[in-house]
Amino acid sequence: MPGHCAAMAVMRDLDEIYEHMSGFCHDCIDAQLEQAANGEELLFTDGPPSWIAAQEAREAEERAEQQRQEEMERKRKAIEKKREKEGGAKVNWTSAEEAKREEIRKLAGQISDRHLEQEIKKLMRVDGAEAAQMRLELKREMALKRREKEKDEEKVEVKQQIKNQKQEQKKNPEGPTEMNKFQILAQKRPWQPHLPKAIAIGDERRSELTVEEQKRYVAILSNFHQIESKLRFEQNKKDLKIYDERLMAEREVMDGMVRDHLKEVNVSMSEVSKEIDNVLKRWCSRYLNDQRRFERVKEIQWRREAEIPPTHGVLKPILERVLMAAPSLKLTLPPSMHDRLPVNSDPYRFDPRNKMNTRIADDQTLRSLCSDTGCLFAMDSTTAVHLMGRPTEPRNYAYHIPISVFDQFRGGSTVRMCFLGKPRPQSGISSLTLLNMVAKYRIKSTFTQKDTEVHSKAGTSRDTVATGTGKDTVAPSEDTVAKTSNEGGGSGLSLLDNLLGSMASTVPSSYSLGLKAAPVKASPTSHSYGLYIVPSYTQPETKVIIRSSSSLHHEASGGTEYSLNVKVELAPEAGVTRETYEQMLWTSMKTIFKGAVNSATIHMHPYMKDALQISHSRAIPQPTQHNEELHPLVGTRTNHFSRLLRELSQLETGEYLLQVTPGSEEMTVFRENSSGTELFFNKAPKRIHGNNIKPLDAFTSIDDKRVLHWQVMQGRAPLSLWPTGHHMLKTFENEMGKERNKGGGKKRPHQQMKKGSPIKKSNMSEEEKKRCNYERNQQRKAAKQRKLNQAERAKDGGE
Repeated sequence: MPGHCAAMAVMRDLDEIYEHMSGFCHDCIDAQLEQAANGEELLFTDGPPSWIAAQEAREAEERAEQQRQEEMERKRKAIEKKREKEGGAKVNWTSAEEAKREEIRKLAGQISDRHLEQEIKKLMRVDGAEAAQMRLELKREMALKRREKEKDEEKVEVKQQIKNQKQEQKKNPEGPTEMNKFQILAQKRPWQPHLPKAIAIGDERRSELTVEEQKRYVAILSNFHQIESKLRFEQNKKDLKIYDERLMAEREVMDGMVRDHLKEVNVSMSEVSKEIDNVLKRWCSRYLNDQRRFERVKEIQWRREAEIPPTHGVLKPILERVLMAAPSLKLTLPPSMHDRLPVNSDPYRFDPRNKMNTRIADDQTLRSLCSDTGCLFAMDSTTAVHLMGRPTEPRNYAYHIPISVFDQFRGGSTVRMCFLGKPRPQSGISSLTLLNMVAKYRIKSTFTQKDTEVHSKAGTSRDTVATGTGKDTVAPSEDTVAKTSNEGGGSGLSLLDNLLGSMASTVPSSYSLGLKAAPVKASPTSHSYGLYIVPSYTQPETKVIIRSSSSLHHEASGGTEYSLNVKVELAPEAGVTRETYEQMLWTSMKTIFKGAVNSATIHMHPYMKDALQISHSRAIPQPTQHNEELHPLVGTRTNHFSRLLRELSQLETGEYLLQVTPGSEEMTVFRENSSGTELFFNKAPKRIHGNNIKPLDAFTSIDDKRVLHWQVMQGRAPLSLWPTGHHMLKTFENEMGKERNKGGGKKRPHQQMKKGSPIKKSNMSEEEKKRCNYERNQQRKAAKQRKLNQAERAKDGGE
């Protein structure tokens, strides 16, 4: 404390002195400073601070400009009044520059852009660059005015339509009514959450990102849905990193909000019950009334996560060539998601009664191909995909794979063959599994159709043969038509555009040993047959022939072959559910064993009516920080798959079953025996009881690097709060205000708006309408019961 404190000098009590000192004696300091300065300013002795002076000067200029404008307006009115009394012409107050601009506006719609720039240069006396800039600004201004005029005309038109609707309804109350323009546009608009059900819409907290920053964030993330799944510019990575750091805190908040939202959500299966029955019947048709008995033979240890790939790169099954090809199906994907994308079902196309079931061991075409190529293993593509993965949602069920082991006579000696049939689901089939199967058949009905022409995969017009020292090397040949793929398949021309040299396998191919490719022939069956090589880190590679259904070719991408996948979004109001590595592996293996190059994943709404997004990717995407564990997993599973085939090759001739159980690290082998105790196929697959799905049970988290199309439309970054100034917030406030003011006064219980319930019933789905009606009926019953109770109490009191 500077100086001597007069107040403390007169104090004698120690408590008073301590209390005075603990407050740092501010009062004494202020008094001494004021006394020393004699009441004058200490910091700014020559005048006010610079920022105050600048502000005062600016305010003074604004006041002077306002006074000048008012004075000019008074003089202008006086001159106009004098001219009006004298009967003279009206004064034109437009400046010369404004007159020139008006003349240019008149010319804008009559002459070309080049001539318009010349006129601007002559009239405004500017150079070419300024003339071009003025022309762009003029065009933009005219387009904005035209758009506003169209909107005003559209509003008048719709108001007239609504007025005509009301008049028509009064004349004919029971007759049908035509939809107005806004209702038609609303039906074509892509799916998006109802505004009152939007997560965090009523929360007062706001995002760290502005509206424009969230739009930019979403625009960057849209690149991950393309085939290459990579960012276009290096600056995008830096921007993403900055945005992620700013969103870190609110993402934890949003994750909790999403989970709280899912606690109250149940997805009903009642509307797809018939399709579920068809799925179960198609599975049962694989059994072929199999009443055989089996006995346990051995267990195969398969600790799938116990090994780490010893080398870099991707060890994966490789398609050597296509032996026979069936006619392809045509894949029709929309060029954009700007319009609503409904998903329909075709009850006749996938009717289980029309399903042809041929045991793989009875396929004579497959037997002859094995004899020609010297291959000892054959299986269906779905079997290979199941064996590369492990049971997990949405396929967390136990299943059996039928195995036929027999001898075949080749070149004067017998060899042992092993054919694996399609998996037979047995137990633990959840509603989520069945919902995914329903979605699978729906997207096939919607996006695929039979092509009138056979795809080039089965023709003889494109020639490619693998040569050189690696699996990923292809070169054209003159006398063969063999399809080779770096990623699993595809036509020869599309393959050359899609090779990924950095992902080459480390295991040498038998192609380098001089194996010649055979011509591709048209398949006599509805299946395609491809020769695959399954490499291994510890043993020689194994050849296997994969039998698969017809491939899909996408004409918009030059006839590239695609694999079609489905992903049911459990929380569509929040965004894309994060995929597990098991689900990524399933998608990659399905693409490879289907003989396709690219994969298209349809993101489905759980109500099975709308597609929410379409994601494109390679069979095995490039390694990034978001899928860094996928490539080691592919290598480990491929190595295990090779070991499993070697174990099966040691079985004696006969019929077997391979049992796979969720959570188990061993696979059980059963052999057919008439005196055995195991009877597996005497009843239908066991479902887990319950017709409703609780999304929270299978929910992982929201993917912060993927977006649904409604997030693109609204400019909403995933797992982020609403940004300040977002137009949807104002719409929500207006809707809430209308709801509160509707009818006036206090609302009845069934009129009160509940959290998460939609305002307009016309926008609800059938399931939401049922839920809303049920809740209202329950509220009415409760209100009626309360009145009865009150009446009884009043009666008892009167007595």
